[in-house]
Amino acid sequence: MRANQNDSQLIRSEVGHLEGRSSESSNDIMNSTLDSLEKLNQAFHLLQHESKAEDNFLKQQLTALGQEKTKLEQSVLMLGTRVAESETQVGVQLRLPEVEDR
Repeated sequence: MRANQNDSQLIRSEVGHLEGRSSESSNDIMNSTLDSLEKLNQAFHLLQHESKAEDNFLKQQLTALGQEKTKLEQSVLMLGTRVAESETQVGVQLRLPEVEDR
């Protein structure tokens, strides 16, 4: 009977020790997972910020290109008018390529 009590106490001691190690391992895994999740979250926010900045840059470029296109179209129309006036003054009609409206 004494041997059974000693065995029982030994088993309880081992179970307690294993529970402690299991809890420790579980906490380590949880902390590691939370750290990884935080790093992933930070990387996501950084990429999101960079993406927004790139979107804004591209929108600005698109606006600038649209304005430049409008200025060029106005210049083409103005030059066409000046050529027509010059043709009238000189009395010779030049054959210029047609400008397509887009």
